[in-house]
Formats: sequence, structure tokens, C-alpha cells
Amino acid sequence: MDRQALLAVVEDSWRQLDAAIADLDQAMMVEPGVVETWSIKDLLGHVAAWEQMALRHVDHYRRGEALGGQAEFTVDGYNASESARRRDWPLARTRDEVAETRQRLRTMLESMTDDEWQVVVGEGDRQSPLGDWVGGALGGAAGPGTHAADHAEHIRVWRLAREQSSADSVAA
Repeated sequence: MDRQALLAVVEDSWRQLDAAIADLDQAMMVEPGVVETWSIKDLLGHVAAWEQMALRHVDHYRRGEALGGQAEFTVDGYNASESARRRDWPLARTRDEVAETRQRLRTMLESMTDDEWQVVVGEGDRQSPLGDWVGGALGGAAGPGTHAADHAEHIRVWRLAREQSSADSVAA
């Protein structure tokens, strides 16, 4: 996928996430249990963390630093450490981080050259085009750039279950 196509997918993914949370109050945004113990605030921080990973890939390349040399890196470990880092943040700080990260990511994707996007980077058996590294960090179940949309779906499912529970309580 080229960078313009990825940017279009990412923008759509963000729209889906924004629509999923559009009318929620602060209490609902911090209520645990949307995905396991995570709240919507936690999910927003999680999406921002992976978008920041994509930004770091490009920054490392542009500084001439290696990509992929983190043998100890695991997705679960990264998710846990980033979640712990943001745990005590207020919702407003998380929202600010999301907005700033989105803008940086948008700017980066718009500014990259085709040569940068296609240059093969990495170490050993972890070599691929820089664009694949970026797309991988932004990836979701439906492919590169769909990470935020995946979590928008989690939020929609959580909201439906919450509404059904509330309706069942009223009916009882």
C-alpha cells in the first residue's frame, strides 16, 4: 500500500473511532471493561502509542538508526508498558496526546517521499520497506491503517451491550 492510500485508510479509521465516542460523557470514557479491563481512555492511549511507534520508525530511519533490533520487544509487553505509562493520566491529557499524535502522523505521511516509503530497512530477517514498518504499526484486523477502526468496533459492541443491560434493568 502506498503512503497516500495508507493515509486515506488511517483517516477513515480515525473517523470511525471519533464517531464511536462522539456523544459519550467523561464517566463513560473512563469506565473499565470496554476491552478486558481497558476503558475508552485506555484504548485511545493505546492507539496513540502505536501511532507513535510508526512515527519512531520514520524518525529512526531519518537519523540513520536501525529498525527491528529489539529482540526483547513483544506486542503484549509494549501494550502493557504504554498502558501503565498512561494509567493515571486524566482524560483531557489523553485526548490532547491523541490529537497531537494524529497531526504528527498525518504530517509525516504527507511529507514522506516515495523513495523513503520504499527503502528497505531493518536488521537480519526483519527487513522490509519502511512503508511496511509504518503500516504494520498502524495495522488492525483488516490490514494496515485499521487499528483505530478495530477499537471503534470494540466500543460499538461495548455500547450495545451496555444499552441492552440498561434496557433489561428497566424492563425488570
